[in-house]
Amino acid sequence: MSEKKYSKKYLDALFETKIRRLKGQPTYVRDHVRAILSETAKEYNLTHPIELFTNSRDMMYVAPRRISVALVRDKLGFSYTTLSNLIGYKNHTAVIHAVKIVQEEIQNSPALCRTVRNILDRVDKIQAEAEAEEDQSSSL
Repeated sequence: MSEKKYSKKYLDALFETKIRRLKGQPTYVRDHVRAILSETAKEYNLTHPIELFTNSRDMMYVAPRRISVALVRDKLGFSYTTLSNLIGYKNHTAVIHAVKIVQEEIQNSPALCRTVRNILDRVDKIQAEAEAEEDQSSSL
């Protein structure tokens, strides 16, 4: 991101503000988006998922941003416009381009395919744990 050091609390609050852009979506959908973005950031060694929202063209940010957009699109079927608003792209065509690039790269790169599979496995695990907690709390 930038040279400035922000507190984790501040970055978490900023990240939640971005997630709230999905107003009208059920909580479990927002949780799923949060998990995808968080796990993608972890996979690419970003210090915080908020870095996915930076406008930087540095590949350190571009690759994970594209992958997170493609995964949210694939897993949740969000429209290109919704994804554009969430991530902060200028318009929906940037999202279309990002998704297309990721799909092509996954076809041609076994390493990227493994990376995406790792992210999705961790996201599925997080979602399963959340559902188990919800089931447990509802049965009490």
